[in-house]
Amino acid sequence: PHLDNIKLDINGNRYAGWKQITVRDGIQQAAAGFELNVTDKWQSFGQRWPIRAGSECRLYLEDELLLSGYVDVHKASISENDHSVSVSGRSASADMVDCSALNSPGNWHKQSFKAIAESIATPFGVVIDFQGNDRIIQKFELDNGETAFEALNRIAKKEQLLITSNAKGQL
Repeated sequence: PHLDNIKLDINGNRYAGWKQITVRDGIQQAAAGFELNVTDKWQSFGQRWPIRAGSECRLYLEDELLLSGYVDVHKASISENDHSVSVSGRSASADMVDCSALNSPGNWHKQSFKAIAESIATPFGVVIDFQGNDRIIQKFELDNGETAFEALNRIAKKEQLLITSNAKGQL
């Protein structure tokens, strides 16, 4: 695909013209990621880009959604001749990879995998798009300090399920 076909949508504004693009995604990743860079002569670059860390974003290839999530880092640098912008972010499920599970009391009895997953994902605002044969888990307890994703992945491995993210930022 041509680099001009990659667009970053933030608050309804679509940013394009990237000179370097990296998208990291895979079937075993709970959170896809991206890094976009542009460098240009200051005079022709145009207006300042109001992109901030924490901004909700969507990454598109033409009109196809690649990723929904948040900007992690926005760096701009200005020199005498150049202006460069670097934007990186990850899908909405990234907080589940980074943060401890928040559930209290943190144990479930005779609940379906989907119900446990939704309970663990809800504090992070992540939707569970379960596809498959849901199973009843007899007993499950969170381990101290484990991330929300680690907890879900621990059940999934035992139940021979695969957790991955989709373009909407869901698991």
